[in-house]
Amino acid sequence: MKVSKYTISILLYLVIGIITIILFFTLDNHMPMLKTQDIVFYLPFFGATEIVLLLIVIFPIAALIGSLIGTFLAPLLTFLHKKIIGRHMDYGFEEIHKSQKFRRIFQGFFPGLMAINFSALIADNTTLQSLVTTEWTYTVALLLPNPPGYIQMITFIVCIPFTLIISFTLFSALWALLDAGIVYSNRKSIEKKRKEKPIIGQSVGGWYNYILKGYAGIGAIIIYLELVGLYFTTIQFGSDFFTDFTNAYLFLFYFILLPIFTIPTIVFLDVLRNWRVEFTRKQAMKLGISKKVTIMLQEVEK
Repeated sequence: MKVSKYTISILLYLVIGIITIILFFTLDNHMPMLKTQDIVFYLPFFGATEIVLLLIVIFPIAALIGSLIGTFLAPLLTFLHKKIIGRHMDYGFEEIHKSQKFRRIFQGFFPGLMAINFSALIADNTTLQSLVTTEWTYTVALLLPNPPGYIQMITFIVCIPFTLIISFTLFSALWALLDAGIVYSNRKSIEKKRKEKPIIGQSVGGWYNYILKGYAGIGAIIIYLELVGLYFTTIQFGSDFFTDFTNAYLFLFYFILLPIFTIPTIVFLDVLRNWRVEFTRKQAMKLGISKKVTIMLQEVEK
């Protein structure tokens, strides 16, 4: 029996999803007051149902929306690169061989970090807080020693789907460029200006990737952990074992769980890979990119 190359990825998503469901519905029974919890203004549900739907349904949908937008953004990024960076560059297509195995299971890690970074940076905006937080959130916050810290974390959680759309839009666009094999070289510039420099070839998608990872690095994790520390202090972390365990599971490992919750989107993008490559290359050809690039290394004669 042939096993799909996506089996392990889907199983990981399902296992983490089931663990999440069990934890939060058990927490509801452990603390009955949470059954009336209403923190996500765009979901008509309460308690564990609200949180579970947010994590295992809304997150992948938000990532999917961003990914589809990003595919159509790729031609614009190619155009901007040619106009700003590549006026005296040669462009072409390098053939990218698709692996028979699915090796992109955690491809959502850096978009997830970027979404976390963006959401953490805006979560302390009081105007935004007043727009996205519910009456239930403010009621609970008043019972805690540090209401602003609680409200800030809830704002962070509620805003993640929106920042996921942004981050996956950007990263999906550069993935399309990478998969399409759009590369550029400084050969034309060197020959024209007769410079004594080595000829360098680079991927357009890789160039954008270098820029975007600056917003999805260790700094994003540090900012997020500072927010988590504030939240744990606010809810008096350490007062109840099961509540503490559930909070630690979700918040301490959030930057790992988020890529897992977006696995369905990554799988869907891989299924559409041939179409995405064909679309990106067709649009690139309209910009005058038509050369085929082959990189070969030869032994130097001694």
